[in-house]
Amino acid sequence: MNETLLLKRIENIDNELEILREYHQNDLIELRGEIDRLKLELVVFRKFLEKQFPDFPQRFKEDYVQTIHEFNPEFD
Repeated sequence: MNETLLLKRIENIDNELEILREYHQNDLIELRGEIDRLKLELVVFRKFLEKQFPDFPQRFKEDYVQTIHEFNPEFD
């Protein structure tokens, strides 16, 4: 290949990488928004459970500690 063809190919690769970066950046923004929505729902859910079950905070802590020892999210 001559130098002109190589430079053109490099330019094309650079353009493709920029398009992919923008695409993944948009995905990242959407995922962060989804995570924020889920966090909010969890807070609302916990508040609801605390109102319905006054002992929920203590039971949750106990169950959380137990679950940490039983559950590995990397293998689920």
